[in-house]
Amino acid sequence: MTRTLLLYGLLVVIASCKNNQEEVVQQDVISIDTSLSVTEGEPSIYSGQSLDSVYNCQLLVNPDSSVIFIYEWNTLWVYGEHHGAISWLHDSTYSMGLEQNYAQYIRKYWYKDSFQIWRNKEDFPELDSAEIWFESGQKLNPSYAESGIISCPIPIDSNERVQNININPHHLNPITQEPIIIGVPSRSIAEFGRGRKVEIEIIISGNTIKSTNQKPTQTGHFVLKKQ
Repeated sequence: MTRTLLLYGLLVVIASCKNNQEEVVQQDVISIDTSLSVTEGEPSIYSGQSLDSVYNCQLLVNPDSSVIFIYEWNTLWVYGEHHGAISWLHDSTYSMGLEQNYAQYIRKYWYKDSFQIWRNKEDFPELDSAEIWFESGQKLNPSYAESGIISCPIPIDSNERVQNININPHHLNPITQEPIIIGVPSRSIAEFGRGRKVEIEIIISGNTIKSTNQKPTQTGHFVLKKQ
């Protein structure tokens, strides 16, 4: 009788432990599913800034876990557009594997007699019809080299060479569907490129996304809020 009671008690303890384990596992699954709700239903859009307030950032997360991450220097001097996918790492931490789909940066240019756009012609053929103008509104007349470089002559004695320059590259922001306008400081080069890959780790907490301690891309760290 005693042995029977002991055996019965042992079975009760084992069953209780098993039920507790199942509850813990179930709670973990619920927690994970809750954080993954960002990829369920309609696309989610997050927007915000880098911590130094230099870059405006946007993130589109689609139901199939594909993402688009965009950043723009708030003076229009830099534009970066990255496409990729988001995947769960642990807890509320995710990783975005991204590839640069369209990007423009500035370089210092030491010549004073022209403005230049550097690009791979095969990657950016639409720049052949780009509109380029000074802040004053005066348009520049580009010439095209076989290398793909676009040059706009500026007389050395021209007062306008100290003005910033605007470019309409005929490219739409894929999140807002609005045309982008590039601003380039005077005596600089606009360089266009694509293909660079980057991994960005983020933490999703409610309606907020933050980059982790791992340094992200051009922007540095950022905080985004769901729209």
